[in-house]
Amino acid sequence: MLSEEIATTLNLEIGDTLERSMDPETYGAIVSPLKLVGILEGSVRLGIVSYEFLDNHERYRDRATYGLLVIAQPGHEAAVDDLLTHEINSPQTKTYTLQWLSEDLARLEASLYAFFFPIVFLITIAVTLVVGAINQIAFTQRLPEFGTLHATGHSKGWLARRLTLETAGWPLPAGRWASG
Repeated sequence: MLSEEIATTLNLEIGDTLERSMDPETYGAIVSPLKLVGILEGSVRLGIVSYEFLDNHERYRDRATYGLLVIAQPGHEAAVDDLLTHEINSPQTKTYTLQWLSEDLARLEASLYAFFFPIVFLITIAVTLVVGAINQIAFTQRLPEFGTLHATGHSKGWLARRLTLETAGWPLPAGRWASG
Protein backbone atom coordinates (compact mmCIF):
# COMPACT_ATOMS: atom_id res chain seq x y z
CA MET A 1 0.00 0.00 0.00
CA LEU A 2 1.18 3.53 -0.71
CA SER A 3 -0.07 6.90 0.38
CA GLU A 4 -2.01 8.91 -2.14
CA GLU A 5 0.77 11.47 -2.58
CA ILE A 6 3.41 8.83 -3.41
CA ALA A 7 1.09 6.88 -5.71
CA THR A 8 0.17 10.07 -7.61
CA THR A 9 3.82 11.10 -7.93
CA LEU A 10 4.78 7.67 -9.34
CA ASN A 11 1.64 7.54 -11.55
CA LEU A 12 0.51 4.29 -9.93
CA GLU A 13 -2.98 2.89 -9.56
CA ILE A 14 -4.34 -0.09 -7.64
CA GLY A 15 -3.29 -3.28 -9.41
CA ASP A 16 -0.06 -1.84 -10.87
CA THR A 17 3.11 -3.85 -10.31
CA LEU A 18 6.39 -2.33 -9.17
CA GLU A 19 9.58 -4.09 -10.18
CA ARG A 20 13.24 -3.32 -10.61
CA SER A 21 13.15 -3.64 -14.42
CA MET A 22 10.75 -0.64 -14.70
CA ASP A 23 13.42 1.83 -13.56
CA PRO A 24 16.56 0.41 -11.89
CA GLU A 25 17.43 3.78 -10.34
CA THR A 26 14.03 4.39 -8.74
CA TYR A 27 13.05 0.80 -7.95
CA GLY A 28 16.52 -0.67 -7.39
CA ALA A 29 15.73 -1.74 -3.83
CA ILE A 30 12.81 -3.94 -4.89
CA VAL A 31 13.90 -7.60 -4.86
CA SER A 32 10.81 -9.14 -6.40
CA PRO A 33 7.73 -7.59 -8.02
CA LEU A 34 5.28 -5.82 -5.71
CA LYS A 35 1.62 -5.33 -6.50
CA LEU A 36 -0.10 -2.15 -5.31
CA VAL A 37 -3.18 -3.33 -3.42
CA GLY A 38 -4.31 -0.09 -1.84
CA ILE A 39 -3.90 3.68 -1.70
CA LEU A 40 -4.06 5.44 1.66
CA GLU A 41 -5.83 8.81 1.76
CA GLY A 42 -4.53 11.67 3.83
CA SER A 43 -1.55 13.98 4.10
CA VAL A 44 1.02 11.38 5.12
CA ARG A 45 3.82 9.88 3.03
CA LEU A 46 3.72 6.20 3.79
CA GLY A 47 4.38 2.84 2.21
CA ILE A 48 3.26 -0.39 3.82
CA VAL A 49 4.72 -3.78 2.91
CA SER A 50 3.50 -7.05 4.38
CA TYR A 51 5.46 -8.82 7.09
CA GLU A 52 5.53 -12.00 4.98
CA PHE A 53 7.24 -10.19 2.11
CA LEU A 54 9.95 -8.77 4.38
CA ASP A 55 10.43 -12.01 6.26
CA ASN A 56 10.68 -14.15 3.09
CA HIS A 57 13.37 -12.04 1.42
CA GLU A 58 16.87 -12.31 2.84
CA ARG A 59 17.79 -8.81 1.63
CA TYR A 60 15.17 -7.20 3.88
CA ARG A 61 15.19 -9.51 6.89
CA ASP A 62 17.98 -7.76 8.82
CA ARG A 63 16.95 -4.21 7.93
CA ALA A 64 13.24 -4.48 8.62
CA THR A 65 11.96 -3.20 11.93
CA TYR A 66 8.56 -4.11 13.20
CA GLY A 67 6.54 -2.01 15.54
CA LEU A 68 3.30 -1.96 17.37
CA LEU A 69 1.71 1.03 19.06
CA VAL A 70 -0.22 0.20 22.22
CA ILE A 71 -2.65 2.79 23.55
CA ALA A 72 -4.25 2.14 26.92
CA GLN A 73 -7.84 2.93 27.66
CA PRO A 74 -8.32 5.82 30.09
CA GLY A 75 -7.60 4.70 33.63
CA HIS A 76 -5.59 1.63 32.58
CA GLU A 77 -2.32 3.38 31.70
CA ALA A 78 -0.40 2.06 34.73
CA ALA A 79 -1.51 -1.54 34.18
CA VAL A 80 -0.60 -1.47 30.48
CA ASP A 81 2.73 0.20 31.28
CA ASP A 82 3.47 -2.49 33.89
CA LEU A 83 2.54 -5.28 31.46
CA LEU A 84 4.75 -3.87 28.69
CA THR A 85 7.68 -3.22 31.03
CA HIS A 86 7.69 -6.48 33.01
CA GLU A 87 5.99 -9.08 30.80
CA ILE A 88 6.65 -8.09 27.18
CA ASN A 89 10.07 -6.45 27.44
CA SER A 90 12.82 -9.00 26.68
CA PRO A 91 16.09 -9.30 24.75
CA GLN A 92 14.05 -10.05 21.61
CA THR A 93 11.45 -7.34 22.20
CA LYS A 94 12.12 -3.77 23.26
CA THR A 95 9.26 -1.73 24.68
CA TYR A 96 9.33 2.04 24.87
CA THR A 97 6.75 3.32 27.32
CA LEU A 98 6.02 6.90 28.24
CA GLN A 99 7.57 6.28 31.66
CA TRP A 100 10.74 4.83 30.10
CA LEU A 101 11.00 7.69 27.60
CA SER A 102 10.50 10.25 30.40
CA GLU A 103 13.18 8.61 32.54
CA ASP A 104 15.55 8.38 29.58
CA LEU A 105 15.00 12.06 28.81
CA ALA A 106 15.66 12.94 32.46
CA ARG A 107 18.92 10.91 32.39
CA LEU A 108 19.96 12.67 29.19
CA GLU A 109 19.20 16.11 30.66
CA ALA A 110 21.15 15.27 33.82
CA SER A 111 24.19 14.17 31.83
CA LEU A 112 24.01 17.31 29.67
CA TYR A 113 23.81 19.50 32.77
CA ALA A 114 26.72 17.63 34.36
CA PHE A 115 28.78 18.13 31.21
CA PHE A 116 27.90 21.74 30.35
CA PHE A 117 27.56 23.26 33.84
CA PRO A 118 31.33 23.40 34.49
CA ILE A 119 31.92 24.90 31.05
CA VAL A 120 29.25 27.58 31.52
CA PHE A 121 30.55 28.25 35.03
CA LEU A 122 34.12 28.77 33.78
CA ILE A 123 32.96 31.04 30.95
CA THR A 124 30.86 33.08 33.41
CA ILE A 125 33.86 33.52 35.72
CA ALA A 126 36.10 34.55 32.80
CA VAL A 127 33.58 37.11 31.50
CA THR A 128 33.07 38.49 35.01
CA LEU A 129 36.81 38.93 35.50
CA VAL A 130 37.22 40.65 32.12
CA VAL A 131 34.30 43.03 32.76
CA GLY A 132 35.62 43.75 36.25
CA ALA A 133 39.09 44.50 34.91
CA ILE A 134 37.74 46.81 32.22
CA ASN A 135 35.60 48.67 34.80
CA GLN A 136 38.58 48.96 37.16
CA ILE A 137 40.69 50.47 34.37
CA ALA A 138 37.92 52.89 33.42
CA PHE A 139 37.34 53.95 37.04
CA THR A 140 41.07 54.37 37.65
CA GLN A 141 41.28 56.76 34.71
CA ARG A 142 38.43 58.80 36.21
CA LEU A 143 39.96 59.19 39.69
CA PRO A 144 40.73 62.91 39.18
CA GLU A 145 37.07 63.51 38.26
CA PHE A 146 35.86 61.64 41.35
CA GLY A 147 38.31 63.55 43.53
CA THR A 148 37.00 66.85 42.17
CA LEU A 149 33.37 65.82 42.73
CA HIS A 150 34.19 64.71 46.29
CA ALA A 151 36.06 67.97 46.93
CA THR A 152 33.06 70.01 45.74
CA GLY A 153 30.85 68.42 48.40
CA HIS A 154 29.48 65.21 46.95
CA SER A 155 29.45 62.31 49.40
CA LYS A 156 31.09 58.94 48.84
CA GLY A 157 27.61 57.35 48.80
CA TRP A 158 26.55 59.70 46.00
CA LEU A 159 29.69 58.82 44.02
CA ALA A 160 29.05 55.09 44.57
CA ARG A 161 25.43 55.44 43.36
CA ARG A 162 26.59 57.36 40.30
CA LEU A 163 29.18 54.70 39.43
CA THR A 164 26.62 51.94 39.93
CA LEU A 165 24.14 53.65 37.61
CA GLU A 166 26.83 54.32 35.01
CA THR A 167 27.99 50.70 35.17
CA ALA A 168 24.40 49.48 34.73
CA GLY A 169 24.10 51.71 31.66
CA TRP A 170 21.51 54.00 33.19
CA PRO A 171 21.29 57.30 31.28
CA LEU A 172 22.54 60.11 33.47
CA PRO A 173 21.42 63.69 32.75
CA ALA A 174 24.53 65.88 32.89
CA GLY A 175 22.91 68.90 34.55
CA ARG A 176 21.42 67.02 37.52
CA TRP A 177 24.66 65.30 38.46
CA ALA A 178 26.70 68.46 38.14
CA SER A 179 24.42 70.41 40.45
CA GLY A 180 24.13 67.68 43.09
